[in-house]
Amino acid sequence: MVDSDVRDDDRRVGTTLGGKWKLDRLIGIGGMASVYAASHRNGAVAAIKILHAEYARSAEARTRFMREAYIANKVGPGAAGVLDDDVDDDGAPYLVMELLSGETVDDRADRTGRRLPLLEVLWIASETLATLEVAHSHGIIHRDLKPANIFWTRDRRVKMLDFGIARLHSPTTERTVGGTVFGTLGFMAHEQALGLMDEIDARTDLWAVGAIMFNLLTGEDVHPRGEGNELVTAATAHARSVAEVDPKIPPKVVAIIDRALQFERDARYPSARAMREDILAFAAADELNAGIRSVRFAPPSGAAVDASATTVFPPEEPSSAGFATGMSDDDTLALRELFELIELALLSRAELEARGAERWLAAARLGSFKKLEMAFQRATLALASAHIGLFWNVLPEGFATKQGLLWVASPPLPETPKQMFEGGVRMLGLLPGLALEEFGELVRFIRGDLAPFSDYATFLTSVQLAHVVHRIDPTKPGMPEHPSISVDSTASGSVSAHVPAMLSALETSDPALRAALLTRLERMGEGHEEGIGALVATSGVELAMALLRVLVTLGTEAALQAMLHAERSPHRIVRIGALASLDPGAELLRTELGELFAIDDQAARIDGLIALEAYKITAAAPALALRVKSASFDMLPVVERRQIFSTLGALLPPRAETLAVGILLDARVLSAEAHETSRELACELLGRIATSREARGALLAAAEGEGRATPRVRAAAKAALEATDSRTNRLS
Repeated sequence: MVDSDVRDDDRRVGTTLGGKWKLDRLIGIGGMASVYAASHRNGAVAAIKILHAEYARSAEARTRFMREAYIANKVGPGAAGVLDDDVDDDGAPYLVMELLSGETVDDRADRTGRRLPLLEVLWIASETLATLEVAHSHGIIHRDLKPANIFWTRDRRVKMLDFGIARLHSPTTERTVGGTVFGTLGFMAHEQALGLMDEIDARTDLWAVGAIMFNLLTGEDVHPRGEGNELVTAATAHARSVAEVDPKIPPKVVAIIDRALQFERDARYPSARAMREDILAFAAADELNAGIRSVRFAPPSGAAVDASATTVFPPEEPSSAGFATGMSDDDTLALRELFELIELALLSRAELEARGAERWLAAARLGSFKKLEMAFQRATLALASAHIGLFWNVLPEGFATKQGLLWVASPPLPETPKQMFEGGVRMLGLLPGLALEEFGELVRFIRGDLAPFSDYATFLTSVQLAHVVHRIDPTKPGMPEHPSISVDSTASGSVSAHVPAMLSALETSDPALRAALLTRLERMGEGHEEGIGALVATSGVELAMALLRVLVTLGTEAALQAMLHAERSPHRIVRIGALASLDPGAELLRTELGELFAIDDQAARIDGLIALEAYKITAAAPALALRVKSASFDMLPVVERRQIFSTLGALLPPRAETLAVGILLDARVLSAEAHETSRELACELLGRIATSREARGALLAAAEGEGRATPRVRAAAKAALEATDSRTNRLS
């Protein structure tokens, strides 16, 4: 049965639904539906969710399947929307859904040791509550909010997923049988754990938001795991205060979370809006001591949120120095290039004015507007790859980030940064979705053309620019001095020293400057490959691997020859990285990997595996697969086996999934304890990466005790099955 289902799901790939949607690839398989990435004949892309054939024959299942789409669309832009629905040639209903790109909050937390920065958590909670405000206004209770059902998109939006068990209060909605428990333990209020359906309301969802904040800030669940029956605990125990787990969390945030997690519903926040207002009030307060505390901008179209409301912004590394945060080094370089183009447009405008041209239309005829369009296109491109947006501080000397000055106005342009600073402007920024008209207004503002307003602050607060953000602080007379600048940011954008000097500065540079120099080397390193390769041989692991990436990017014959210098590196991972780039099938690479796996020091072996994963050395995957298949795999320490699975899963997921399924199905008559542990580890891996019907079938069989599955393996399979289905649901 499983094999047949696998063929059915795979067979759909490449087919076309209704003569319109081509199924490009299988994203995942859930308990009730399969999800595909699809492209329309007009070039549009979407996710197609098709109900499994065994459920398509059930009228009740079909109704519930379509009901999820109806509920999600009522929520609006805060949920993954359904664009269309239809029936395929076999009679199975399908939904055409928004194809999301990004990661779930749960996955993001996994990448950071289960804890997220405070501002990120506040932003996630604020955006989730904004969506809940819309949902609750329609009588929709989600009932399964958790980090895995909140999606952080690449264009910096938060989407709520999985309305499969949401409850829609209306006279025509069927009633769920009393005592039935839906949801996820750890994020379930006591009334939900008890199955008291008549008592589940908006405040139940708010309890879940509090539990999400608790989990993301501490890495732990509200109720400690492993202390008795988890369902009984969820149904009867009062939540502990988040301050008990992490006393460093600000008291006002503790108060917000504790109120949301009150046992009695009446003691919780009365609405999503009330809870969000408390979060926003804290996020805008001085105690965060962050460079960008909050920004104000219009909400997405259709969102039932006050357009003037403060929206939390999550910088990656809050700066007590007051400089713009949430900015990568690539973002800073993009900003430098952007201001070079803006300056060209401004200089062209100044020249026109000297000739008596007074209108932008005249400037357009002479090329100035074309330069503005070029700058706008560069801004759009940079915003597409930025972490959240592009932000810079306003100093008397010019515009700056933590990495240094971006732009200094040179004659004949007026000293607008100094004038802005004196007028109270401290930060400016751009958000994805920026329109050309908005960008033109920003350029006019930078030029100092404020008409009809008299000052900079009035201009910013009066002109409605939804995707241009600002911070005004007229009470502070000055800002901290900007850091020393080693990369010149003149109009030409040239580097102040030649490439050999850049190479000599790399080892002693701070991380921000080093990243900027490496980016420049990728553009300017041709002709200097030998010097880059020589530095690979003598540098530490991190810098050497970065230099190898520079050589790979250059891609010249000289760059390939320069990689041979890695042979002299004392660091095995550097030698492996170079060999993997030069010849993935080389005998030398297999030798180096074999020596890595044979090191007597277990900690060193594990460090090597982590490095293979961190530096994405995919050429190591075949050797790792052989290690998993070897007779000695079960004899390795548990932590090492787990890391081998993790590394292989990151480098080559399909191969890792196949091997994990094989180990799980390898139920030996006289199975040793070590092999049962390997089967558990295989379940863990499948829970994280499995996408095939075969993998889900193997997990389901093990969870039900087939194939001599021990209690430990059954428990691990059940947990993996839940994780697999959760991933499939959130992808849909």
